[in-house]
Amino acid sequence: MYRYCEEHRTRPPGREWFTPGILRVGRTESILIAVVTLPGELDSDVIPYRRPAVIFGVLTTCLLYVLSATAAHFWMAHLGDMERVEVSQEASRLRARLENVLNEKLSMERGLVAYIETNPDMTTDEFNAYTSALIMDDPVIRNISVIKGTVIGFAFPYQGNEAAIGKDLSLIPEQAPTLRLAMETRKPILSGPLDLVQGGRGIITRMGIFPIGELGPEYWGQASVVLNEDEVYRQAGFYDATAIRLAIRKVDERGVDGPVFLGDESVFLDEHIALDVVVPGGSWRMAAVPAEGWPRYTVYVVASVVILLGLSTALGVVIYLLVSARGRLAIMAYRDQLTGMPNRLLFWDRLSVTLPQAERDGRRVALLMLDMDGFKEVNDTLGHAAGDAVLVEAAARLSAAFRRGDTVARLGGDEFAVIAPLCGDAGARIVAAKAESCFTEAFRAAGSIKLSASVGMAVFPDDTHDPEELLAMADRAMYKVKIKPASASRTNG
Repeated sequence: MYRYCEEHRTRPPGREWFTPGILRVGRTESILIAVVTLPGELDSDVIPYRRPAVIFGVLTTCLLYVLSATAAHFWMAHLGDMERVEVSQEASRLRARLENVLNEKLSMERGLVAYIETNPDMTTDEFNAYTSALIMDDPVIRNISVIKGTVIGFAFPYQGNEAAIGKDLSLIPEQAPTLRLAMETRKPILSGPLDLVQGGRGIITRMGIFPIGELGPEYWGQASVVLNEDEVYRQAGFYDATAIRLAIRKVDERGVDGPVFLGDESVFLDEHIALDVVVPGGSWRMAAVPAEGWPRYTVYVVASVVILLGLSTALGVVIYLLVSARGRLAIMAYRDQLTGMPNRLLFWDRLSVTLPQAERDGRRVALLMLDMDGFKEVNDTLGHAAGDAVLVEAAARLSAAFRRGDTVARLGGDEFAVIAPLCGDAGARIVAAKAESCFTEAFRAAGSIKLSASVGMAVFPDDTHDPEELLAMADRAMYKVKIKPASASRTNG
């Protein structure tokens, strides 16, 4: 039974075996996966460059997927923020116009208060003349009233407001709170919109009148300006704002929301833009949303994600192909292109790894050099295609004959080399016999060709410790054998 080491294993052709090694280039070292490729169809499942290529490709694709999803999320958030900014700007513009309309009418009310404080005994004709000049044709002002104490004493225009004359507002629950507030402060107070005693609805602004008496300012009454609610909104531009939907509600002094008096209450239920409207003596809260609702940008985002995912997949495939090609080229640099065996570069790397390891373990290593006798005649008579076929078959025989831990390489032409760690004294002879036995049968790659081989061997460390000298000794031993008559014969069949 053929056995020259306990680690002997036969290997089927058509497989690749991988062992780690150190690649030395000058003074640098790098880890190398040494590949011993046996002739025959390659097994793609064990090609080492495919695993990192797949890993890089999948990781790149997954990373780009995550980045695409994140980008889509932030883009959608950005689009939503831009929409909110536009709605907020439009709502802010309308709020400013509403405050301007209210403040403009309040300034007119202050003029009336100042006039009455200097002329508290004015007659109805004086009141009508002054207010007529004050109002002119302002469509916002519905009427102006003067309250003496808590009772309405004057109203302009008189026509249409007759029912209000003589009304005690302290007895009207809806108006009594602001009436009392205006009695306590000289600041203007706004109430409403609310139902008016003379009919209809309006926004009322009141301001206390405090003429200077013997003891200083004394409460005399109040000036009240009733504003046309619809006209206030119209001049503020609310009815022309078609891009957004608005709603306004009252907010009391504690910040509690009151009922909605303008627009639909559902606006406050949506994801709205909220703005506070500063009014005299109180506050309103405005809500705004887009007229068509908040856009979700679903179509755009989905289309963008699909495009980004497609590009991510394509880039992942490109990464896979690049890494795979790089790995393939790296492996091909250490492989004989015809036979798939380790080439001279990988042979030297394996030799530089095996010898130091054998020296540490106290083991011997056989180095064989083989040269096929009569191979030149095959090329000359049958052509290079037949010669290549013979080389491939010879490589297959040699690779199958040796163990997994051995290195079988093609150094060039018809020259092969074997690195085989030995076990026992008889191991070297067995290794040489196995190499020679690979050439006992005829080669059927191109008919039936009988070829022999010249085999030379040197043993580490018996012959030398130097790798180059070991190779030179094996080479010289091979040429000593080769000078003997070589035989080559060819029979058809």
